[in-house]
Amino acid sequence: MKTSQSTLEAEIRSKLQAGEAFRLWGATAEITCEWRMGECHSNVEIWVSRNPGHKAVLGWAIIANCVAVLHSVVDTGLEILDITPRLPADMQRGLWFVREPRPRQGLLNILNVIEDWPVPTAEQDERAN
Repeated sequence: MKTSQSTLEAEIRSKLQAGEAFRLWGATAEITCEWRMGECHSNVEIWVSRNPGHKAVLGWAIIANCVAVLHSVVDTGLEILDITPRLPADMQRGLWFVREPRPRQGLLNILNVIEDWPVPTAEQDERAN
């Protein structure tokens, strides 16, 4: 069954409201220096191929100006690691992240960027920390 953009938006909004989003902090410069900004999916694929036991995690990064961007990170088994470099301001504030259960290939027919998102409330932010 093909997922429409409006269905996807509703699912992500529901997860945000249910508190299923978590803060995603950028990795240290020692980790991110090898990787390319804006190339999260390929960065993670390479990382996982080099690190047995680590898994790719697909999801939606919710950034400050209320935009959801399809994003890949690494599950090391101990933590979720965002290896893709970001702008310094994004590194300091962290991003909200919502896991996406469908494979990336199934989402390529939907826009990778969905605009006009409600940023989680201060109460949700406190629960995440």
